[in-house]
Amino acid sequence: MLKTSNRLTQSQRIFLAELAGTFVVVLLATGSVVIDAKLGGALGLPFIALAPFAGVAAMVYAFGKVSMAHFNPAVTIGFLVSGHIKKSQLPVYLGAEIAGALLASLFMLAFIGSEANLGANAPGNFPLPLIFGVEVLVTGFLMAVIFAVVYTRGLRGWSGIAIGGMVGLDIFFFAFISGASMPRSRTRVVTSSPGHRCTRASNVSPSSTRSTSAACAARTGALTRITGAGGVSAGSLRLAGARPNPIPSPSAKATATAATANPAAGACKDRSLGARIMVLI
Repeated sequence: MLKTSNRLTQSQRIFLAELAGTFVVVLLATGSVVIDAKLGGALGLPFIALAPFAGVAAMVYAFGKVSMAHFNPAVTIGFLVSGHIKKSQLPVYLGAEIAGALLASLFMLAFIGSEANLGANAPGNFPLPLIFGVEVLVTGFLMAVIFAVVYTRGLRGWSGIAIGGMVGLDIFFFAFISGASMPRSRTRVVTSSPGHRCTRASNVSPSSTRSTSAACAARTGALTRITGAGGVSAGSLRLAGARPNPIPSPSAKATATAATANPAAGACKDRSLGARIMVLI
């Protein structure tokens, strides 16, 4: 094994280290969300924050001397700006990080599950400037800790605990706003249909998504098709626990008529958090 390692070039060693490290970090970060969703949210946010903390800390100790343990495009760009890596190494790092994240997602899909949309990050229902600002803030926190340990301890001693701990704290305190990507290779774009704003937190389970969708449809009286986790439709409201009103009121009839004419305008008029449809794309 040692002889094989000696025959590898520096770029090859960096690529393999970043590939393996990113795979473990993304698998634990997104896998914790999927497992929590499979258990109906029993583990909660502490588990979702603890898993990536442990993964990052372990991978820093395992690969810090080989590749400086980036596992994150934001860290790679930061090290490029600070002169810790060369421009020629940038494709090696980014390629390994993207490949590691994709392999982790495929592994999770095959062996763990696809609940909570594979644990992909999604911002909460907050204004875009706030989400952007929080991501800048948490990424700044992470990079500050990384540079502090690089310039002081050189990724030795408590460095892995410090970096992993910062990742866990960022997730624990800020994930409900922006998803706390920092920005990792697992963030996804969440879109919504015209006429209403629909977002999904990364730890919302499919069962709660179906219930929310059904409750929203029943509340508005619209019998339009709603696609979300599991493809909830008006015909399957009974499975989601909604009871249609056999004698709709005149106001409900008017709402249903409007929704049929313009589904985007008729669905989810109630803007409260509990009444919004959580759309999984």
